Amino acid sequence: MKQTLLGSILIACVLQGLTPAAAQTNEYGSPELIKAATKEGKLVLYTTMDKENTMRAIGLFNKRFPGIDVQVLRMPGGQLVTRVQAEMAAGKLAADIVSFSDQAQVDSVQTALADYAPPNASGFPAPNAAKKAWPLTMAAWCIGYNTELVKNPPKSWAELTDAQYKGKLGEVTILTGGTGWVRSMFERETLGEGYWAALAANKPKIFPSGVPLSDALLRGEVSVAAIITNQILPRTKEGAPITCNFAKEGIPVIELPISLVKNAKAPNAATLFMNWSLSKEGQSIVVNDWKMFSALSGTPSPEGFDPSVHKIWRADPVKTAANRETWTKEWTQLFNWR
Repeated sequence: MKQTLLGSILIACVLQGLTPAAAQTNEYGSPELIKAATKEGKLVLYTTMDKENTMRAIGLFNKRFPGIDVQVLRMPGGQLVTRVQAEMAAGKLAADIVSFSDQAQVDSVQTALADYAPPNASGFPAPNAAKKAWPLTMAAWCIGYNTELVKNPPKSWAELTDAQYKGKLGEVTILTGGTGWVRSMFERETLGEGYWAALAANKPKIFPSGVPLSDALLRGEVSVAAIITNQILPRTKEGAPITCNFAKEGIPVIELPISLVKNAKAPNAATLFMNWSLSKEGQSIVVNDWKMFSALSGTPSPEGFDPSVHKIWRADPVKTAANRETWTKEWTQLFNWR
């Protein structure tokens, strides 16, 4: 049986014009690409993903492809795209890869981005290919809480307006990028126009991004918060006294795109990292390690998500274009955030 299986593999390789070694690496790129990437030896990644999870992924990438140093600049979405635009204007874009927090950011700098498709492109939603971006992951919002402070945690977004949570809530600003926008739009569209005002009346502490919010939740500075799964569930897994519930009204989700820079200084290393990140192995890390959702077909959902119970909610791009500026101003006024 083993000889028959080995013979089948060798025949398949010959028919495809590949050596067995090439067949094994074809998921991530050709042997020539891997050799060239290793020779470059480094790449620069600009990302909106929290650095802790990003470094976890890089560590696993380096187990498969040692010798490629991935240098990381992490910033919130709005700040990162401003940085990219400034470097573009100066003709000094240092990034080889940029990981964004929404498609609008991609569109604003797409002249600096390369046409790219991973080896497993057919497993992803087709429209991303035309927009020079691919979904690295999908950020999903849940209701986080400190298990030492909250014994009867909220299971719905509506409960966050209860008076018992006044002064105890944490909230990420709408200005953090696509993630902050999709949550805020979901609240407005699903929970009604009065929801923001009711939430603001509970005097939530506002944070510039989810990383400091997660820290505050762990320290007990806030006891309950709307938060993205990757900023809380990995810490739950490590034994921290914080976790989250998926809310019954729906789960706001947004794809977080990743793009290859057109004039990358390390194009081969960057391409290899992109290929690996979007591969089955890379996407399994997104789900199992980061505790996020994947757009790659056939990839499971994170623990705690039940598709028969929990409904995914995505922002309508037409409504986003029509309302984002006006609703953002309204939100910042209600929550007194500048």
